[in-house]
Amino acid sequence: MTDLSINSSRSTNHGVRNLAMTSLGHFVNDGTVFFFPLLVDILVKVNSLSPVFVTFLLGIFYAAASLFSIMVGRISEVWDRKGFLIGIGLTLMALGILGFYEVIIGLLGAALPYVAGLSALSAGVGSSFYHPLGGAILQSTFTPKSRGKALGVNGSMGSVGRAIYPSLLYGFAALLTLDFSFVVFAIIAVISAVFIAFFLRDARSRPQPAREMHEQGKKAKGSRGILTYSIIMLSVVTFIRSTASQGIASWIPSYLSNVKDLGISSLLGYSITLMFIAAIVGQPIFGYFADRMDKRVLLSISSFGTAASTLAYINSSGLESLVFLVIFGFFTFSGFPLLFSLISEYVPRGDSSMANSVVWGLGNQGGMALGPILVGLIIVDNYSRLPFTFTIMVAVTVAAGILVFALPRPAGKAKMSLFG
Repeated sequence: MTDLSINSSRSTNHGVRNLAMTSLGHFVNDGTVFFFPLLVDILVKVNSLSPVFVTFLLGIFYAAASLFSIMVGRISEVWDRKGFLIGIGLTLMALGILGFYEVIIGLLGAALPYVAGLSALSAGVGSSFYHPLGGAILQSTFTPKSRGKALGVNGSMGSVGRAIYPSLLYGFAALLTLDFSFVVFAIIAVISAVFIAFFLRDARSRPQPAREMHEQGKKAKGSRGILTYSIIMLSVVTFIRSTASQGIASWIPSYLSNVKDLGISSLLGYSITLMFIAAIVGQPIFGYFADRMDKRVLLSISSFGTAASTLAYINSSGLESLVFLVIFGFFTFSGFPLLFSLISEYVPRGDSSMANSVVWGLGNQGGMALGPILVGLIIVDNYSRLPFTFTIMVAVTVAAGILVFALPRPAGKAKMSLFG
């Protein structure tokens, strides 16, 4: 790893340790978040749960993640122990997984829906901790010169977690049992939480040089009004885009097992893994072009790519459909880093944390909460309506791709992290 310089008041070992611990947190957090719909689908197949109840569980999970993400920053201001707070978040996710284990073994009787709901709530709240806190730690640990590279390494671990967790689930199930594999993932989350809580050292933000503060203040005074408009519009675009893409992505496991008739099989897990692996390849490609063309165009291309690949996917079969599923993952999960690049150009550095909170927490996470619910409301109790519902979400995605151009043209070509 080269040129990962850190703030002068911090040691190199400290920077490497923080990068390692936050990367571990990102791996576990994103791995759990993005295979949560697969866990829900397993509950459906084992316990014969209705689509309405699936909608209920997904809604609780994503709504909790969205609403609580705004509060995480405030909690961190009162109790500035970010590593310990990340550990708490991972522990809450572990408790949610253990609750699902209790549901899947079928010994709860009438308490099953209540335990399932509380488990989704616990996992959703837990998932809201990592991104605002992990990003803040890396921002204060590394200098502006190397911050993007550190965030890139960190974000790549989140992408790896998303990609391999579904396959790991079936790997553990083959060695143990499907239900006990839930316990293994909970143990992984708890062990990671302990390591992060005790070995991650919070880095306080260094004082800004007078020249840097002057330049930021000048930028803020000259563009405060348009920045407010920019962030509001970017949040709206993000919300619409996330509603559609997450509405599709969260129901793909159910689509594969019920419409494509894969059932609960390793092929289901491998299909989801391939979808997420595509983002690991897609992110550096989007990053390469980020400094060479209008980022709004790139964000629009990612939206249209999601729409086109979804239509191709639901109208194909066999190996061809798997190829289109990979393309869907390439565009859908590679577009998110562009949001943070646009934010960095629309706001001064001193205001970026609040803008990130609004765009990510209300825009992206809010859309993630609404999308699965909308799909569930449309299909009601009939999984065969999923292809039609996905087509509706495609139209919404196209609308988001067009609305991107209501955003002001970025003035500069600030470098972005390749991994979100």
